[in-house]
Amino acid sequence: MSDSERSRTWCFILYPESAPADFDSILRESMLVGCYSPLHTPNDKKPHYHCLLSFGSKKSLSQVSAITSALNGTIPFIVHDVKQMTRYFVHADNPDKQQFDSNSITCFGGFSIDKFFAPSLADKSSLFRDLMSFIRDNPDLLYCDLVDVCLDSFPEWLYLLQSNLAVNKVITEYMFSRSRKFDSVIKKNHDKHN
Repeated sequence: MSDSERSRTWCFILYPESAPADFDSILRESMLVGCYSPLHTPNDKKPHYHCLLSFGSKKSLSQVSAITSALNGTIPFIVHDVKQMTRYFVHADNPDKQQFDSNSITCFGGFSIDKFFAPSLADKSSLFRDLMSFIRDNPDLLYCDLVDVCLDSFPEWLYLLQSNLAVNKVITEYMFSRSRKFDSVIKKNHDKHN
């Protein structure tokens, strides 16, 4: 790679055996923006971290190498797809490799990975169907109970509740109308027996 190639995003590898023990502090105190993977410990390679740096303007190999060499990191390489690289940090799309939770990625300098792990449209649709079926099967469920269920057992449902006001409105209206329907049935049965 020539020094004339420039990019806003770069990746490199850090090996704990050669990296400064306080590499996280160094990254943060340098006012850099990026993230790094959980420690990867493959059987056939040395333990390592994948590190991504994101800059506000394009940087050359020599500019980024000055940073990575101070951390005893590998020669940096250009990242062409930040989403795919970040997902690789936890092997999200590589089921044959050790799996990590996306929350184990360490971000610094205001870098956010949330959008890279958001459910796909198909996933959201499936989650929505599951959530609505759960509400239908639990007619006495209050919204606060639903939030508790999401917090305790279904964090992916919580994503639906908090990520889209229109979806949240459909859910609350569905719960409200089901409770009215449930109350109406109880009243009719009560009136019928009296």
